[in-house]
Amino acid sequence: MELKISLALPDEALLPELAAALEKRVELASRARLPRFWPIIDWLHAHSKGTPRQIRFRRIYRGILAAVLWVLSLVLLLPAFFAPQELGSFIPLGLICALLAEAVLLYIIPKIMETANLVFGGIILFGAGSAPETLGRLMPLGIFLLCFAFVGFFPRGRRKRRFEKQAAELYRQWSTVEHLGDYSVTVSETGMALTKGDETQPISPEAITEIYETPSLLLPVVDNRMLLLQKNNIAQEDLEQLASLLGKTIISVKEEERS
Repeated sequence: MELKISLALPDEALLPELAAALEKRVELASRARLPRFWPIIDWLHAHSKGTPRQIRFRRIYRGILAAVLWVLSLVLLLPAFFAPQELGSFIPLGLICALLAEAVLLYIIPKIMETANLVFGGIILFGAGSAPETLGRLMPLGIFLLCFAFVGFFPRGRRKRRFEKQAAELYRQWSTVEHLGDYSVTVSETGMALTKGDETQPISPEAITEIYETPSLLLPVVDNRMLLLQKNNIAQEDLEQLASLLGKTIISVKEEERS
């Protein structure tokens, strides 16, 4: 069997698919590097989906949980700040409760919490600066609120836009290759090769680290560089045969899977 795939530049409309593949590659590298954290992230993603009724119930439940945590953090922190010698051991627990409450509230009602944190944090710092003898111990709480306010104001779509920019840059780099349409990738029992006319450049199997598949693209990573191949009318059985010949598993990526 021999499979020949054109190296022609794909349509720019396929850039979201390329961005999804780049994001998937980073995710897999992160999973390999931080295996203990990803079960928690997967659990959060799984619990962010559901029917509108389930989502509404979770929102109410998380709001109540966050309110309880906030009240508990204030009960622990305020006395501890004014009597650190006797109650200082409550400060770490209070900060943990406040941190959890902030994380939940910034997730479900971000704009309100960002503004509230900014206002209350500013008021507390102003009071601590005006009357340091009586309110100076509240300064860490004011700084804490302001930090969360500024973190919340960062655009939440920045992560996705980062991969879209990377996809656009990768597309631009390939668009500068002269006579790109004259090149093709051939996969056979002997391995993979880059061909142009009668010229053939073999590609070592060890150089191929991953192969990603989107609805319209096939994206092998060769020497840490992603090749842009259009699937066109390649049959699924041919793709499976390609993976078998190269000894690689094709990683399927869908754009809607992006988090």
